[in-house]
Amino acid sequence: MTKQQFLTTIYANEDQFTAATHKYINHNYPALRGFYFHVANESATSMAMRLKLSALGLLAGVPDFLFVYPKFWALELKMPNGKLSDKQKYLHNHWASVGITVEVCYNAEQVITALERALTKTFLLHSHRT
Repeated sequence: MTKQQFLTTIYANEDQFTAATHKYINHNYPALRGFYFHVANESATSMAMRLKLSALGLLAGVPDFLFVYPKFWALELKMPNGKLSDKQKYLHNHWASVGITVEVCYNAEQVITALERALTKTFLLHSHRT
């Protein structure tokens, strides 16, 4: 997905925004492949599945994407009118208290800015395609 496609697509829901973000990162930042992943932590699952996932160690409030290189940081995606849950606010603040950056983005332009900010001064930014 090109930068122009990412910026001009209208996303009907957060799932579409998340999928497009993955496509954009994977296409434009090949050096990040294998160093980031989506956390399937959506709340739209059944109560039985939420209990099972909780028993397996799933942590409520974890951001949508975790990046493990060149530093550990996270990306939380929200629709333009979306709001962080109390669990997300708590976890983001908890992580910030130990120096972990969580970028909250409400549109594609903010995602691009967050990626560029996180990757500045590394070889990863120079592998970026336009």
